[in-house]
Amino acid sequence: MDQSGRNHAPPPGGQGAGWLIGIGVVSILLGAVALVFPWWASLGIELAVGIFLVVVGALELVRVFSNRPESGSGWNVLFGLLAVAAGLLLLFYPLQGVITLTLVLTFFFLIGGTLKTVSAFYVKPAPGWGWMLASGLVSLVLGVIVLIALPGSAFWIFGILFGIDLIFFGAAQTAFGLGLRRLQAIDVERF
Repeated sequence: MDQSGRNHAPPPGGQGAGWLIGIGVVSILLGAVALVFPWWASLGIELAVGIFLVVVGALELVRVFSNRPESGSGWNVLFGLLAVAAGLLLLFYPLQGVITLTLVLTFFFLIGGTLKTVSAFYVKPAPGWGWMLASGLVSLVLGVIVLIALPGSAFWIFGILFGIDLIFFGAAQTAFGLGLRRLQAIDVERF
């Protein structure tokens, strides 16, 4: 503490500024690709989720059957089978899967936007908090747009809106990381 009673400890998360900036830049680049190729982005995400579910379900089944069965392991078997089945459905019926995932994305935007908006007010007045707020509000607006535009737009809107959300998320992460880096530099100068 100095004579004014202020604490000069390094800002929280200052060490992770580089990670925030890196994640932000990658998110912006992936968002731009999704905007240029929205149909392919929609299909690619749908197929990736299908593969993920098959792998997770298979690993859960292997885990359950390779260990000595415990009481209640039947639930784990059911989960593994459900994950494999859901993943295979997405892989064998990708067009229907895009519609389903668009519905899931709608709720992701609505819930995620709410969480990012609330989080922005918790970190206020930290540098970059306004970008986090903007990212949350954009996610909320995107969720409402998707909800209104379904089902006909599911095949292209998923990729476009995901791209927009990635770009705003990337901008928020980058701004927050740069702000933390500036705070850290100022704090280092004081010592």
